[in-house]
Amino acid sequence: MIIECLYDTGEVLLDVHLQSRWQLRKNRKFENVVIGKDYVVYAKEILNELVFYYIADEDFMGTPKCYPSELFKVIDSRDSKYWFCEKLNVYGDEVIITSYDSWAKDAFYYSKLEDREPTALDEFLTFKTKMDLEYAFPGIESYAEDIGDNWYLCPECSEAWAVEIKSQDELVKCPNCKTILLVN
Repeated sequence: MIIECLYDTGEVLLDVHLQSRWQLRKNRKFENVVIGKDYVVYAKEILNELVFYYIADEDFMGTPKCYPSELFKVIDSRDSKYWFCEKLNVYGDEVIITSYDSWAKDAFYYSKLEDREPTALDEFLTFKTKMDLEYAFPGIESYAEDIGDNWYLCPECSEAWAVEIKSQDELVKCPNCKTILLVN
């Protein structure tokens, strides 16, 4: 799932957000998202009428951050192939979490990420790397050249590299220059 940031203030938040335990305010400035920028959603949480997205924002330091959905527009609604959906009880509230298996099944997984538990962080970064290449972002126009036998050629730096098994992902990352490229 890919979303585009439309707002960076709480002015657009629903009243239910303002009355929630998160104590969000209309005058809140969300400083670590950029209007017009696209973000991959690594987890989605639904609590009552509230929907939150977990993204790698502009202050990303290995842990995703949680943002109210009203700040964004969904530009690619396809769920990640790594996502599972679970209904959990969190402090007496029913919460629906959609993410990779460990996160979806553990109501307190995000707390483990915030506490920087090594196992949870390593797992998140592994899935982040995979999810970042699943679906093409708007604006990416260069293609990796498929030169046969599971080899690609980067048009930016002329690096050729082999992949063990071709995936169904829409993007690849050049191991030399780190350019994200479309694949056919």
